Amino acid sequence: MPTLQCHTSQPTVLAVTDEDAASYLQSQFSNDLRRSESNPVTYGLFLDRKGKVQHDAFILQRGPEDFLLISYHSDAETLQHKVEENIIADEVVIEDVSAQFRLITLWGDDDALAKISPAKNCFSQVDGALIFHSRMGGVGSLDCLIPSDIDWCPTGFSATESTADALRASRIDAGFPAIPQDIGSSDLPHEGGDLSKIAVSYTKGCYLGQEVMARLHSMGQAQRAIYRVSFASQSETGLLPVFSGERQVGSITSHVDGVGLALLKRRYVNNDAQLCIAKQDGAPVKIISEITA
Repeated sequence: MPTLQCHTSQPTVLAVTDEDAASYLQSQFSNDLRRSESNPVTYGLFLDRKGKVQHDAFILQRGPEDFLLISYHSDAETLQHKVEENIIADEVVIEDVSAQFRLITLWGDDDALAKISPAKNCFSQVDGALIFHSRMGGVGSLDCLIPSDIDWCPTGFSATESTADALRASRIDAGFPAIPQDIGSSDLPHEGGDLSKIAVSYTKGCYLGQEVMARLHSMGQAQRAIYRVSFASQSETGLLPVFSGERQVGSITSHVDGVGLALLKRRYVNNDAQLCIAKQDGAPVKIISEITA
């Protein structure tokens, strides 16, 4: 029987409230927040003016003037500064409430997850937890945002606490890039697997970076892409540069036990160039597949 696994982490959580909260977020976020469903959750990006990825977030709308921004890896102070930077006369309040929550990610047993899984692009409320579909633990995984003052576990079944490496391996297998680890401030959404399709709207109108997104959308393929790769060395840690001969053609950005995600120049992959870690006599890098939407 499949085992339901869980991992607890501390995300950044910002509360965005007041009468202009919806319109202000709509003008800053890459995805469209205008939704008709109850309890909508929208995944998207905060870009700079050149369309480069600064942060990602899930935005949960709890009411007409009440939003929660949840980001796995962005620093709270940096994300708050980014969200606030274009406030002029808007009536909007942004508060760091990260200390009020923790995040439990569940993955590994589809039948168990289905019992508490919310509708697509929506969140549900179960015994005080806000539950939504995750990008932390791979396909089918769920995130449970838990108030810090309650002792919560999913009703009707138990889960085994797992390691951060096991969670990362599940994410790598699903091909979900972490931001800013795999796709960051030097990179475009169109280089990040499914980001350009599920995290960017091309119809919502003006937002920061929108003109660049429209141009890229009409141009077709980006020059770089995310690939799932394997390599022989299992003792390496951190960012691993990938070379073709003497030329660096990208980097393995996250990995576990010799399998990872790599942001690479397409032309070297398409030309079947020999890739390796380090310039000479490094571990060979094998392309498993390109990450696509």
